[in-house]
Amino acid sequence: MKAAENEGKWQPFNTFVITAISIGSCLDIIVVLLWARHENKKKQQGQFSNPNRLTNKKWFWYLVSMDIVLPKDDKLTFSLKNFILTVTLLVLLKLWLFDQLESI
Repeated sequence: MKAAENEGKWQPFNTFVITAISIGSCLDIIVVLLWARHENKKKQQGQFSNPNRLTNKKWFWYLVSMDIVLPKDDKLTFSLKNFILTVTLLVLLKLWLFDQLESI
């Protein structure tokens, strides 16, 4: 019965799914690093008119950047230790997902 339901649907290969997840994770990290650099430049130039912006909150950067970019000394900084831990976590997640997809 399930084979009849999935007959006309697109069914990607497991390696394609894992590759897409990996590329998405890498792009997320790159976008956050570029965003933090842009925010630092804007802060140096004094272009912020509202001091209560969401991006000025410490918890915002903890959530958005997965703890890779941290506010320190009124500037957003890159944490290499947290970057390595996050990449390790993402690789383990990728391996676990790959194992789960193969068992289906």
